[in-house]
Amino acid sequence: MNHYVQYLSELIPDKDSLKLVKTEAKKLYKEHTAQECYEIYPILYQSDNFQIQEVGVFLAGYIADEYPEALTFLHDTVSLHESWKVQEILAMAFDNYCAKIGYENALATIREWFADKSANIRRAASEGLRVWTSRPYFREHPEVAVKLLAGKFLV
Repeated sequence: MNHYVQYLSELIPDKDSLKLVKTEAKKLYKEHTAQECYEIYPILYQSDNFQIQEVGVFLAGYIADEYPEALTFLHDTVSLHESWKVQEILAMAFDNYCAKIGYENALATIREWFADKSANIRRAASEGLRVWTSRPYFREHPEVAVKLLAGKFLV
């Protein structure tokens, strides 16, 4: 998989390119099995290039429903990353996970993240609510999003 790191190193410019990062992460996810993605995301995250790290974070979010270790990685490792840009991707990756399993099914995990002692984890969960209100479950149940944001986790 080092060839993929090399490919991304040559493809991704020095300047920040979120659109390209998202495109490449989605492409990688669609072209590889979940098992292959599970093997790839930690390698990408170890890159010195933060945008390649972001591809790895997105990938972990895409497979977290099948590999709980990937969700743990997002929670325990990515949340400690010093870059606010990578923290933004953590929020998007968490949203991808929630979307994939269904927001209603993700409520227990969402509540856990909202109650976490880490500000980065709470932020990843709350940032998602900005877009979750456009998601069918939260559009139909806006009171759930309001309760989560207000710290009332009994929904």
